[in-house]
Amino acid sequence: MHVTQPLFFFILLQIGSNSFITKEDESLSKSNRHEATFVAKLASYLMLQGYEANQITVLTAYSGQVKLLRNEFRVLGINSIYITSVDNFQVSRLSLMYIII
Repeated sequence: MHVTQPLFFFILLQIGSNSFITKEDESLSKSNRHEATFVAKLASYLMLQGYEANQITVLTAYSGQVKLLRNEFRVLGINSIYITSVDNFQVSRLSLMYIII
């Protein structure tokens, strides 16, 4: 079964705590390991359902999250999914599936 809509928005809520969000230094961008792991596993699942890596784009607001996402995808052996920050997103790059976090 394929996904019927080409765009997903995920909002991961945590009540009363920012424990998922990390920021090592004031000059560094924010990242969220729980969110990165979830998105990497979701993309992996989509690929198992028949989607190609070049059909999936992952957009995030923070450059720190881009770095963490790339690492999570590498751990799963996926190196060809387009992962970028919203600021660097190329509108001309068309994908069938956008995962925006």
